[in-house]
Amino acid sequence: MTMTIDEAETCLKEDLFPALPEVADWMITKSPNPEKTRRLWATAIAKLDREEVCDVILRWLRDDPDMKPPKAYERELIPQVIVSNAMFLRGKRSALASQAERRTAQDARVERISLMDIAKGHPLWVSHWVPMMADVKSGDMEESDATRQWNQLLKEHFDGRRVRGVV
Repeated sequence: MTMTIDEAETCLKEDLFPALPEVADWMITKSPNPEKTRRLWATAIAKLDREEVCDVILRWLRDDPDMKPPKAYERELIPQVIVSNAMFLRGKRSALASQAERRTAQDARVERISLMDIAKGHPLWVSHWVPMMADVKSGDMEESDATRQWNQLLKEHFDGRRVRGVV
């Protein structure tokens, strides 16, 4: 959830300035109006979550190779660099989440295909299920009856026996 400008200003006071006190000193000594500068910086970072800002600051302090803080002579760019770094991390997290979703969906498809291939290769499939589905398609049998009969057949066939490959 994005911050309000007041929340962003609090974030600057409570998170950025304590982590990088020289930035607060720089703002006080170099800005003709430090309160207005802080308010403008807050406006710039308000599009982020506070956690995102804190994440960027912590990565700066840990010397993360992907997160370089602005040089001393670039201090006036701190809000833009925070936003840029946070957006980079947001995109990275989004890409990882999408990749995980695709992998999960692919794993589910592979599992579904594999189980279906196993079922189609079983003699009961050919001898019972295929004819029952033909009867359903021709209207000689209701699908619910075919499913009930199929489940009963599987229960009778596999009760008491361990099916290989199935845990």
